[in-house]
Amino acid sequence: GFVDGSILNTGEIRNAASIANQREIMLVSGEVVNSNLIESLGGEMDFLAPVDNTGNGDMIFRDAVIRFQGGVTNNGELALGGDTTLYGDIDTSDTFIVLPDSTALIRGNISFNPGAVAAFTVGSMTGTLDVIGTATLSDALLSLDYSAGGVKAQPGDTYDLFTAHGGLMGMFGNTQAVADGLLWDINYSATTVSVTATGLTAMPLGADFNGDGIVNALDLQIWQDNYGRTAPPDLTSLGDADGDGDVDGRDFLIIQERWGMSGALMANLATVPEPSAMVLMFCAAMGLLGRRKNSRQM
Repeated sequence: GFVDGSILNTGEIRNAASIANQREIMLVSGEVVNSNLIESLGGEMDFLAPVDNTGNGDMIFRDAVIRFQGGVTNNGELALGGDTTLYGDIDTSDTFIVLPDSTALIRGNISFNPGAVAAFTVGSMTGTLDVIGTATLSDALLSLDYSAGGVKAQPGDTYDLFTAHGGLMGMFGNTQAVADGLLWDINYSATTVSVTATGLTAMPLGADFNGDGIVNALDLQIWQDNYGRTAPPDLTSLGDADGDGDVDGRDFLIIQERWGMSGALMANLATVPEPSAMVLMFCAAMGLLGRRKNSRQM
């Protein structure tokens, strides 16, 4: 298909593989603003002008060929799965996901802005990313999931996550991530990022829901994802900071009080953001609840 003009997408744009060894092909000549879903499962999409994935937008590409000739700005959720090749530059301020058992390729540069989340799976279904250009990390946060068919992670297990052939700039804002109940060290070379399981068990405490030793945007995301839950009885790792059996606004207040604190600094209030900044963050979090609760299965 061919769209000669711009698209303000509040519905769904999809294509897929057609008959054997053929792809459905879509070309859009104008700018695209996505507020719902753009998905390609084995298809090919060509965007000649810039693409803006808004805070309500999801873009999911699996076994696809995607060309962002004007680049893409991601303020929502962008997921790459299977054997996907993406052309163009990515600027992301929200969630970028490499799906399990995937080998994604970006023929361009990727920039993670502060507060963005880079999500990968480790284990037997590790998802990897290959970036031909540069990768700018800018204190973004690395989030891990573990999948190994019932096999527990062991200290010393190491997995390569991605390579940026043009070089890495900066580091992630968290020095450790959490997967399968363990803390994982984040390792860097000039061009690669890998993770290694430690012998330390992640222990949720207060507003540190994932147990990585600091209260940050990863914990806020856990609270968002579980807002309103009242079961199972122990919600300590699911956003219940005050231990009263539910995930609600009172737990957000504890996140606010302990924002930026590590285990050794819980008593140091100097690292708490200004109330006005946290109010803005709370409003943004509440605005995302509907989208997170209705996120699509991938």
